[in-house]
Amino acid sequence: MEKTYNLDQKENAMLMQIDQERTQALAAVGALSLDMEQARKNLDNAAERQRSFIRQALSTRGVEQFQNARAQNGALIVTLPEPMPQLNLPPAPASPLPADGLKVVERVNGPASDIVKE
Repeated sequence: MEKTYNLDQKENAMLMQIDQERTQALAAVGALSLDMEQARKNLDNAAERQRSFIRQALSTRGVEQFQNARAQNGALIVTLPEPMPQLNLPPAPASPLPADGLKVVERVNGPASDIVKE
């Protein structure tokens, strides 16, 4: 069941003031949301420009590969990849080929065998 109560003049004035405050607050939230969106775009743009600057500055110094780089206190701090050690391994022995030219497949656990169930 729904019932309607009419507001008197004083209550109606208070309700209109509250609605006006709510409308103003919603407008402020909308404006702040737009400002935050613009601020995020500005921040992303500045970060991309900084990354581009760092890549260009490292490129002019001959650094082509790096893992991480940042600008701090007027300097570029760069993490370079560790050089791979040269392993001098002897060449792998050539596997013998049978007379018919097919490669012999060696099984790690030996030749295949029949399983006998008891």
